[in-house]
Amino acid sequence: MGKGTRNRLNRTAAKQGASERDMKRVVMREINQELSRATDRFFRDETAVILWVLHETFGFGKDRLKKFYVNYEKVNNNLKEHYAMSDSDMKYLADRMLKDIGVDLDEWSETIS
Repeated sequence: MGKGTRNRLNRTAAKQGASERDMKRVVMREINQELSRATDRFFRDETAVILWVLHETFGFGKDRLKKFYVNYEKVNNNLKEHYAMSDSDMKYLADRMLKDIGVDLDEWSETIS
């Protein structure tokens, strides 16, 4: 095999490697976008349950529910931005802050079961 043939093969292999990297990048971007959409849907569903519990259990009306919702969104977004966190990191931080005031959600969950 001549030098020219080896160079062509190397260039072809390099292009395929770049192509695979590009494909992986595209796939990862799609996965991250879908994960983001799923997280947004989960957050919205979770928020709806929280609002319903506040209404049914504590009598929150539309105005108080909206006030809670707006503040909940602000705190959530501010913490994410401040700490540049993922949603799992956000859960850890929220759990940690609650434990600092004596609220242990894991312990509370055990009492329900």
